Amino acid sequence: MDHGALTLELYNLITAVPEFANITGTNLGGMQPDPTLIQLTPPACWVTFVGDESVEDRQESLPPQQEVMRFIFQAFIYLPMKKQQEMIQNWLPLLGKIIPGVRGQASTITGHRWVYSGQKLALVNTNRLVYAQRYTITGVM
Repeated sequence: MDHGALTLELYNLITAVPEFANITGTNLGGMQPDPTLIQLTPPACWVTFVGDESVEDRQESLPPQQEVMRFIFQAFIYLPMKKQQEMIQNWLPLLGKIIPGVRGQASTITGHRWVYSGQKLALVNTNRLVYAQRYTITGVM
């Protein structure tokens, strides 16, 4: 399975959201927001391939020829935090704009649909909040 192609596919789904069209980046690997992105001007998004795991419960002694895998990605959403009211009215709603653009979309790579698996606050800084949205997709490897 081409992890880079899946990362790029998720990246393209997110950049289809007008607010993130020109402010989305991507990389492979890592579980935390890249510290070098601290100067990134929010709102912005950074897509990261986190890992993969088998979704099959096999108790066989011989490994299978093909395995069904779950590929895990995080989209780190950087939101500006200047005034509370502005954050509530303008920036937090952006979190909800990405989800419907990704969830349920069929992958041209795996043939399966993207799954939204939740989000959490990943970083609090003096001028920004970073939320990690988790997306998964299954495929044969």
